[in-house]
Amino acid sequence: MKSIDFVKMGFKNLWRRKLRTALTVIGVVIGTFSIVIMMSLGIAMSEGYKKQLAEWGSLTKIEVNQYNYNYNEETGMGVSERKQLDDTLVETFSAIPHVRAVTPILNISAQLKSGKYQSYISICGIDPDTLAYFDFPNVAQGETLSNDNPTAILFRPDACYFYNPKQTNGRREEDPVDLMNDKIQYTFDDTWGDTQPKYNKLTVCRGTRGK
Repeated sequence: MKSIDFVKMGFKNLWRRKLRTALTVIGVVIGTFSIVIMMSLGIAMSEGYKKQLAEWGSLTKIEVNQYNYNYNEETGMGVSERKQLDDTLVETFSAIPHVRAVTPILNISAQLKSGKYQSYISICGIDPDTLAYFDFPNVAQGETLSNDNPTAILFRPDACYFYNPKQTNGRREEDPVDLMNDKIQYTFDDTWGDTQPKYNKLTVCRGTRGK
């Protein structure tokens, strides 16, 4: 018999058993759709988990703090130890394989003043050479940070809320201070009461960071 005869015989047998053939076809279709749907759900759930984890922060960044909590088996109590984070430790981290960039971070609060307006901000000091490795957006106005200007400050568009402390009606003025052009002073003195803190001129304050 030729190959065409086997094909004809197969179709003839399938046609004789229409119900069995129909049920088989339906079963194959349902099974195929089930596999496709399960794979699609698995891929969608995996991407959803990745997106959720990404929203918590970069998966390739590690923050090291100077406080370490150790458990003492003899006393049965925890002991908090403080490690010295210095330049030597930064160089040690930088020498670890696959580490692309390391920067020390210094967080400090400051008060800004421009005319009758003032604002409280949190300043984060980092190594300017590592900006590209920590997903910082491009600068929208002014210049980016560099080691040539160690006192430069890079503002986010929503970093400062300037207000008039003498205004009592609670109404907010829309952008009363222009960060790019207005004269701004700063102080780290958080003294309260009648004592006036000493303000310093913010000479390099010309960068605003885009979102």
